[in-house]
Amino acid sequence: MPSYLPPAPPASYAAPYSANATAASAPAPYAAQSAPDTYTPWPMSPAAQAAQAQVQNQAQNQAQAQNPNQAQAAQASSSNNVANRKTANHGRQARVASQSSNGQAPMYAQNAPVQQAGYGQPMYGQPVYGQQAVYAQPNQPAYAQQGYARAAPAQAAYGQAAYAQPAYGQPAYGQPVYGQTAYPQPAAQAGYGQANYPQQPAYGAQARPYIPQPPAGYATSSYAPAPQAENGYGADGSANIANAQTLGVADELAEVNREQSSTVTGGLVFRNRSGEDGLSNLTDIEAPIEGSIKAGDGHVTVTATPVTLDAGTASANAQTLARFGSGKAAAATSNTYGSQTANGVGFAVGYQDKHLNADVGTTPLGFVEHNIVGGIEYRDSVSDTVSYSMSVARRAVTDSLLAYAGTRDAGAGLTWGGVTSNGGRAELDWDDGTNGVYINAAYQYYTGKDVPSNNAGKGGAGVYTRLLKSADQTLTLGVNTTLMGYDKNLSYFTYGQGGYFSPQQYVLLNLPLEWTGRNGLFSYDLKGSVGVQHYRENSSPYYPLGDQTSVKLAQTATTNADAPDSDLVYPSLSKTGFSYAFNAAAEYQLAPQVSVGATASFGNAYQYSEWIAAVYLRYNFTKQTGAQPFPPSSFGSPYLSMSN
Repeated sequence: MPSYLPPAPPASYAAPYSANATAASAPAPYAAQSAPDTYTPWPMSPAAQAAQAQVQNQAQNQAQAQNPNQAQAAQASSSNNVANRKTANHGRQARVASQSSNGQAPMYAQNAPVQQAGYGQPMYGQPVYGQQAVYAQPNQPAYAQQGYARAAPAQAAYGQAAYAQPAYGQPAYGQPVYGQTAYPQPAAQAGYGQANYPQQPAYGAQARPYIPQPPAGYATSSYAPAPQAENGYGADGSANIANAQTLGVADELAEVNREQSSTVTGGLVFRNRSGEDGLSNLTDIEAPIEGSIKAGDGHVTVTATPVTLDAGTASANAQTLARFGSGKAAAATSNTYGSQTANGVGFAVGYQDKHLNADVGTTPLGFVEHNIVGGIEYRDSVSDTVSYSMSVARRAVTDSLLAYAGTRDAGAGLTWGGVTSNGGRAELDWDDGTNGVYINAAYQYYTGKDVPSNNAGKGGAGVYTRLLKSADQTLTLGVNTTLMGYDKNLSYFTYGQGGYFSPQQYVLLNLPLEWTGRNGLFSYDLKGSVGVQHYRENSSPYYPLGDQTSVKLAQTATTNADAPDSDLVYPSLSKTGFSYAFNAAAEYQLAPQVSVGATASFGNAYQYSEWIAAVYLRYNFTKQTGAQPFPPSSFGSPYLSMSN
């Protein structure tokens, strides 16, 4: 803007700084001029000078008419002023010429653009109104002009700020970014929801409240280390929520607390199986104690189980004595077999969470025969309604003292028994919260000390529906069928026999009914079933091993003719009859950290019946609040099925 000159200000406009100031000193504060009418910083045009001279001449003529003496003085003064202005103009022009000759721009040419920089920015013309305020206040020209002179750089700054306003707008555009950070929050919530959904299949799996069992537990799985439930896990390891109701927040938190709690539980178990004294009869007393310690997502369990078994004393008659051990006592009709009792303590350590259940231990040490036992089971879900489980295990067979502990024929110096089942099992379940279907299959290999090996296949299937379903109780009715068959019939008690039920064909069809619920601090589970069972057993030799010892025993028995069967073969048997089973479990929370419970079961088992009863006390290391879970987390022996 080198050639632009602003219009001349009014005659009353005050100069912002003296004529001796340079362009570089323009922004500095300047003193107001004492005689604004004696100096005009802008060169006046000839027309303006003529107009001004005319006005002054008119004023002088009027003054002379009124006071000739005063008019003459005024005219002289006016002439002096004109001369002074001309002199000033000539002096300033000389300075301008001097600056031009020195390569410097004329001072007024520089000052004008600095002062009027704002005019080059019409959109920031508001500071011009500030100049008009100067016209209204002619006594403060320096402040107004000084402020305006400074406004030029300031305006440039404001202009930058104005251009920077889009930058301020950018944070506004950035707000969607913050909004985007909020969008993952619903996703995270969905994640929490997803954390809950995987649990529903587990509840759904447990929602199958009762897989009916054949009498005496023969169709029960040998793969779970313990049929009881601990630390919020059911016998299948899923959460103990029999009903498919949605839990409230408080109940869910209480359930999580139960699952994570470490516990110590002790109990006493009584079992009696009716049968022939000294042979198939059995009284079983066990006192398991278990410590469960929270570890990771599950629990580590340590169990010790003292066990006492008593089969009674065989009748002193040849018919009975010939069907045990060597059979030699039959000749003397005197029981030389010795006491048919056993005592020992079993130990086990395990780990279980919602998907995995594993353990390893021993049958009670102190028994005539003891074995390493254990197993592993995995459970998961395919969807919200479909779940499955797979397991492999080695378990003690507990049908009799012979099978469980092994026994001794003291008179003949023989020991045998201590049978274990070894195999795998798979199950598939579908449950929509109201109705369900399940199917399972298993293969087992049986072996024992001086007992022939045996193979068995087992399977079962059923459907059920929940007739009543609420937050505090469920009533379930179903139809169940169980099938199984063994290669050999090793159900007897002479040397080489196994003492466990092993039919070549077994079929059970029953109608199970279950009612489970809670009332305050009390929870319960009642199960019952009625049906029809059929089984068939093939004939079996007295001494099935076929080794040298067995051959000698057979020769002796034939010579003495004391065996009830002259050919030393147990006859085949087939039977169809009525089956029944009843199971009850209950638990009461005595205190926030103490619970007491009891279980009982009764059922017929082919030629005999069996009942089981147990009581237990559980201590939680953390206080338990909220509604009681149901069915109750009953506790029992790791070697026994607590239901028939």
